[in-house]
Amino acid sequence: MRVLSLGMVAGLCFVGSAAAQVNMELVGTNSSYNMGGVYTSPYQLSIGGVTTWAICDDFLTDIGMYSTWQAEAYTLSDVTSTGPQKMTTSDTTPDWSLSSISSDLTALGAAGVGSDTYEYTIPEEYDAAAILAEELMANMSNQLLSGEYSFAIWTIFDPGAINGYGGNALTTSEQEAVYNFMASALNEAHTGGGPSNLSLTIYTPKPLSASQEFLVVSAPDASLAGTLAVSLSTLAGLMFFLRRRLVRA
Repeated sequence: MRVLSLGMVAGLCFVGSAAAQVNMELVGTNSSYNMGGVYTSPYQLSIGGVTTWAICDDFLTDIGMYSTWQAEAYTLSDVTSTGPQKMTTSDTTPDWSLSSISSDLTALGAAGVGSDTYEYTIPEEYDAAAILAEELMANMSNQLLSGEYSFAIWTIFDPGAINGYGGNALTTSEQEAVYNFMASALNEAHTGGGPSNLSLTIYTPKPLSASQEFLVVSAPDASLAGTLAVSLSTLAGLMFFLRRRLVRA
C-alpha cells in the first residue's frame, strides 16, 4: 500500500482451512514517512479493536484512510500458489527504469529476478516479503530505510513499483537499494533461508477486492496508544486513498 505525495491526487502496501474473520481499519501512517510519491510502511491499523503496526505488500488495490473491512489471518505455512493469501501470480519480469539495475540482473545467476531460467514461486515471494518486513520493522525509525524496504516488498509482487508513483520517481540510489534489498531477500528465500520471525501474520482481505493485504511481524498483543510516532496533522480535513500505496494529498 503506498500513499501519494502532498499536492497530488489522493490514491492510497481457493480452497483451504476455514479462518475466522477479523475487523480491520486503517487509522494512521508512520510519521508521514514518504518516498516516490507515496507514504511508506509501516501503517497504523486497528485489528480486531487493537492498534498495531502493519506492512502493506499490495501495490494494486485502492482503499481510503479510515476505511474498514474484514480479513482472515494466515501464516507463511498457509501460502500456496493458489491462496488463501491475496497474491497468486508470480511476476518476476523486471520493469526497472535504470539501465545499471537492468544489467545487474545477470548477477543473480540462475535465481535472478526476471531470469529465463528461474521464476520464484509464490511461497518464495512471500518468504522474501517476510524477510524484508522484519528488516523494515527493525529500522522503522529510519525514514529512508523504511521507504526502501517498503518499495522492495511492493516490487516483489509488482515490478513497476520501483519506478515510484505518478511521476514521483525514486532517486538512483533509492532504486539501487530497493533492488538490492529485494534481490537479497528473494535469493535467501529461494535457498531456504526464509524469515527468522515465525510469528508473521498475513491479513488477507475478504473478499480480496475489499482492501489491500497487510503483514504483521508479530501478533498484536497490546495497544500502541502513547507509543506510536504517528503524524496525522497532514490528514486533518482531507480524504486519502491508497492506490497500491497510501498517497499523500
